[in-house]
Amino acid sequence: MPVGREASWALYRGPVKLPEPGMQGDYHEACVICMRGTDSGMAFVGPAEMVVAALSVLGVPDDEAALTAAAAWGTPPGTGPHGEFTTVLRVCQDCAKSSPFKVGLLVGPTLPTYRW
Repeated sequence: MPVGREASWALYRGPVKLPEPGMQGDYHEACVICMRGTDSGMAFVGPAEMVVAALSVLGVPDDEAALTAAAAWGTPPGTGPHGEFTTVLRVCQDCAKSSPFKVGLLVGPTLPTYRW
């Protein structure tokens, strides 16, 4: 029975074959799209709807994008923070290559930041 993030994945994405867990035995520090470990991503500054739209552009179906974003924020499904805020998404290069977004290392000055 999956627990934690794996349970969220199963709830939001349905029955799929997950990649092997990382060195910690879980999916901590995994790409939000494919669940493989990565140290790259991007940041979004703006309203909650912007993050949901970005996930959709990255290939997550619209209904799942809202659920994925809510899980990332720790809010009930269909809700999110109010106002302008920063959300960092961990996304691997392979998952981002079909989108207009660029990824960079999550640490240091190379993290691409998108403002809407």
